[in-house]
Amino acid sequence: MAHSMTGIGESRITRESFDVHVLIRSVNHRFLNIQVRTPHGFQRYETIIREIVSGRCHRGKIDVYLNLYELPAAFGEVVLNRGLCRNYHRMAEDIAGMLGIPSGMTAAKLLSFNDMVTTVTPSSGDEALTSLIEETVYQAVDHLDRMRRDEGMRLGVEMQARLVEIAGLVEQLATDAMEQPVMIRDRLTHALRSLATGVEIDPARLDQEVMMHAMRADVTEEITRLRVHCDRMAVLLAAERPVGKEAEFLLQELHREINTIGSKSAVSEMSRKVIAMKLEIEKLREQVQNLE
Repeated sequence: MAHSMTGIGESRITRESFDVHVLIRSVNHRFLNIQVRTPHGFQRYETIIREIVSGRCHRGKIDVYLNLYELPAAFGEVVLNRGLCRNYHRMAEDIAGMLGIPSGMTAAKLLSFNDMVTTVTPSSGDEALTSLIEETVYQAVDHLDRMRRDEGMRLGVEMQARLVEIAGLVEQLATDAMEQPVMIRDRLTHALRSLATGVEIDPARLDQEVMMHAMRADVTEEITRLRVHCDRMAVLLAAERPVGKEAEFLLQELHREINTIGSKSAVSEMSRKVIAMKLEIEKLREQVQNLE
């Protein structure tokens, strides 16, 4: 079964001095769009995380959140940028003196500025942390993948049921289409008799007109293509690979063929079935938006 694009995966591993938490959320999207959010100073792990996620997910908007907790040894030493600190303080004093106002500068305000402090991670712990982050991300992706697969199976079952309904309507249309020449002949005969009262109708000429109208109303090719598209869609829904875009295209083709049949329909029962098929296809189009 194809996978859904909606799901959540989460994992948390604590080992030695590291506590790593990864949360992944996935929603519908036309393409694969991965956004990674890491704590300040750990942006270097974004590439690794992106590669792991893209190896398992092929479509969807995916947000990955990496959090690290209670890791004083892993975070290493916090270093103050003394030169920058002096510059900010001197600038604040200059502005205060120029305007004749109190500077109001405090140590807490100085520490709130960007790049005022730098975290130096011990090189000896970096390899262990990288390994732990990778393991945690893989676990979170596994959880996400299971949820997307389960949701995809549920969607697939519902879509298969709708596809069976559409295939049944196609066969009913094929039966109704065989009655169109008779209906066309009856309508033409009635129209001619009402317009030309007392005038004898030439049967040969009437047959010729019926044949011309029947050829215009023939839907044999459309019925054949609908059967092929339904069979192809059934194969796609059972496939173990991303099929969302291909399924969207097939539904467009199904809708096009049904519109053509509707425009050629000369039997009211056919028009009713065409409307029913359009409703089912519209429901399928909503559901296929969530397939990977």
